[in-house]
Amino acid sequence: MRRIFLLFTLLLCASCGYTGLEGSGEYNNCYFRLDRGFVVRWKELPVSVYIHESVPEIARNNFVYAMDMWNESWNYHTGRGRLFELVGEVQLDRLPNKEDGGDGINVMFVDSNEKLLKSVQQGSTHIRNYFGGAIYEGDIIVNNIHYTYHYERESFDYSVYTKVPELSTGRSLASTSPESFWKQFLYVFRSFLNFFAFWKEKTSRFPAARQPKISNKQVDFISLALHELGHLSAMVHIDHTLSIMNSKLKKGQIRRDIGEIELQSLACGYRE
Repeated sequence: MRRIFLLFTLLLCASCGYTGLEGSGEYNNCYFRLDRGFVVRWKELPVSVYIHESVPEIARNNFVYAMDMWNESWNYHTGRGRLFELVGEVQLDRLPNKEDGGDGINVMFVDSNEKLLKSVQQGSTHIRNYFGGAIYEGDIIVNNIHYTYHYERESFDYSVYTKVPELSTGRSLASTSPESFWKQFLYVFRSFLNFFAFWKEKTSRFPAARQPKISNKQVDFISLALHELGHLSAMVHIDHTLSIMNSKLKKGQIRRDIGEIELQSLACGYRE
């Protein structure tokens, strides 16, 4: 009887896994990880993030800046508001550990004791998810021992953590369906205006997105933060030279442009 029950359980689990694969097939090109056939992602957005009290103020400023860049780009591309929400500072005795079950809090840490990261790792994001793919925790760890970082030293307001600058309404260049010559002309003209408005907004709202020259002995912190936040959103590495989700970031390299490949990946993974 026990053998029959175990056999039935195995068959049931196998059928569940098969259903997951069938259901997630359309997400295979979204650059999202699959776990036992299920796409791994957050059930709800925005993702709430805390910053550990040990993170230096300059790193905290730049991390918040990177979050705002993601929020602006995501909302502009989809019109769906924030991707991340900064909740506040948190005091925790525990360190991220892949082996434990976690505590359900998403925290940005710096590694200053060589317990979390290998020397070759600039940063890492640990994601925990339930069976079925729903993420319940994500921690970002930055290697503060083996690397020195380039920081933007502008003053960013992070004192009120829930205060986020008003986001744009979101526009889609593919929202119209041109039919006649004049409609096509209007479509192209509006696309040009939208692109110009986005470029102007990006360069004025995010001066740090401009490509500064940095030492070839430093890692650009904003580029690293954008990459790890991409992982926190559930994206995997994207093997494209210019993508911020490329797995390699060289010292002295700037990679701060959130492009179509990342935004389309997120829109694909979080389709409504």
